[in-house]
Amino acid sequence: VKSEAKNGVVVARGGAATGYSLYLKDGLPKFGISRAQGAQFIAAGSQPVVGLWVHLAGVIRPSQIEIYVNGKLAGVTKTPGLIPGVGGQSMEIGFDVANSPAEITDNFEGVIDEVKMSLAALSESEIARQAGLNQ
Repeated sequence: VKSEAKNGVVVARGGAATGYSLYLKDGLPKFGISRAQGAQFIAAGSQPVVGLWVHLAGVIRPSQIEIYVNGKLAGVTKTPGLIPGVGGQSMEIGFDVANSPAEITDNFEGVIDEVKMSLAALSESEIARQAGLNQ
């Protein structure tokens, strides 16, 4: 992605009850999940990415969520488990039309080049390969 704004949803699925969102807030890349109404967990990168081409990836593991920037782990947050069900809202790219599984529903301003979803949690080396760093 290449963002032109400090806030915006890259991809989201589900809502406040259960779901996930990969987004930028205050220029920082973030990945958040909602496990139950009001129980949100957010992993955040520490470096702003506005105006830069970056590869972002969010990973949900049984005891934590992770966010990767350009194939490198940028943030981790412990969780009490996986998302306990299927989010009621469909996948949305570049916005979140209703209530958010994380912090925001702002439209993404910029370019989203590709979106991929995997049913298995990828390793750091697999994410780096997807980002084009291990070719």
